Amino acid sequence: MTQVAVNLILSVVLCFFPASTNAIIFSLTLLLTLNRALLFQKSLFSAALDGLVALAGLMFAAYLVNATGSIPTAIWGFFLIQALFVLIPPKAGS
Repeated sequence: MTQVAVNLILSVVLCFFPASTNAIIFSLTLLLTLNRALLFQKSLFSAALDGLVALAGLMFAAYLVNATGSIPTAIWGFFLIQALFVLIPPKAGS
């Protein structure tokens, strides 16, 4: 139920309030992180690491757009970094 509420609230905010492209991209990345934290992570430390992986993915995508000018390459780079979330232990100390 918590996940449904988080998704619904963020979706309504994105639909009804005008936002820049950067704000939408950041919000969708936040939604991805929150969903993974609620579904897979069992500790606050693991959820924070998941947030850092998402932030690293955004930074790498921004770098790729600046370096290559290619949006598909930036999307690929973002998801390449996001694949590292499987290395995060669900519980700290596991």
